[in-house]
Amino acid sequence: FLRKLLPFIVNQCKIYGMKLYERYTKLINTNEGVLITDPADVFYLTGYSNPDAWILISKDGAYYMTDARYTFEAQSCIDSSYNFVNVERGLPKTAHDLIEKLGLSKVLLREDSITLRYFKLLSKDLSCHFDGADEDIRGMRSIKTAQEIEIMQKAMNIAEKALAKLFTQIEEGVTERELADRLEANMREFGSEGVAFETICVFGENTANPHGHPGDRKLQKGDAITLDFGATYKGYKSDITRSFCYGFAPEGYAEAYDAVLNAHLAVLNNAKAGMTGKEIDALARDYLKEKDLDKYFIHSLGHGVGVEIHEEPFISIRGVNPIVDGMVITDEPGVYLDGKFGIRIEDTAVMKNGKLATLCCSDKKLIIL
Repeated sequence: FLRKLLPFIVNQCKIYGMKLYERYTKLINTNEGVLITDPADVFYLTGYSNPDAWILISKDGAYYMTDARYTFEAQSCIDSSYNFVNVERGLPKTAHDLIEKLGLSKVLLREDSITLRYFKLLSKDLSCHFDGADEDIRGMRSIKTAQEIEIMQKAMNIAEKALAKLFTQIEEGVTERELADRLEANMREFGSEGVAFETICVFGENTANPHGHPGDRKLQKGDAITLDFGATYKGYKSDITRSFCYGFAPEGYAEAYDAVLNAHLAVLNNAKAGMTGKEIDALARDYLKEKDLDKYFIHSLGHGVGVEIHEEPFISIRGVNPIVDGMVITDEPGVYLDGKFGIRIEDTAVMKNGKLATLCCSDKKLIIL
């Protein structure tokens, strides 16, 4: 339902100057509401980061609930169209009383972003019916505006500048953890508000672990290196992975790298708006199958990126929804040979004018430092 409706909603918002929260009213009828409890959704709606705030949206307006620790700053940062509600006895009780006061008969919420304890406090003795709407609420963030894409491009630029500097800081004997620290320091130097996620920096045989954690493994000549990292800018994330070698490439690495790169490019060059996540995933997976490497591609091709590093849409064998203009996704095929090496090449890209356009500009040819 929402996948078909979202492009229309976004367009109407642009034409009529609708408030962002008014997009959510398309999900409800009169005397119904949408309760936003996830901090990422709250930030998306307001541009203000607050871990202790909920938003209730009804046909008559939106209500921002928080306590005195945040009220003054929030009021100076958030659109004045929000009605502020002071929280004195906790968010669940405040939302409970507000729903009762407004006389709402039904409220939609994300079941995955509220604890059972909080839900019991929220719903206690209320005649209101609560219904899960996880996909619809999460999906509101899946189509980015031009301004959001511009911010994400800046986040990517920061990450790539940090990588370029890191290439001058790599030396034999450095540990995975030390190199990860240097990369993160570089991102801060170039303007990152913080890491987009825990940096992956692994050497040699550890690169065969897709989500390996940086440790005390020291860099040696002939080691493969995988870096998966991202910056944060104005609350939005970037995500990039580069694989390369130090000294010389281990046996079989160059051939596997070429296959992963071509699988990655098959997606960038052939993905089209309207294709499902499953169909886009297959572009890379089918290429690797031709090279008899598909059995070593052990994760999905990609995911959406925005105010969270993993969000709608998901590009996988289970992805049944179409990818449309404005969606920002990752393209990250990989091959992992246990005990030897792993390779992943990742760009963040936006579906634009029916085609994927990468936000990355760094070279993806095999680099041997």
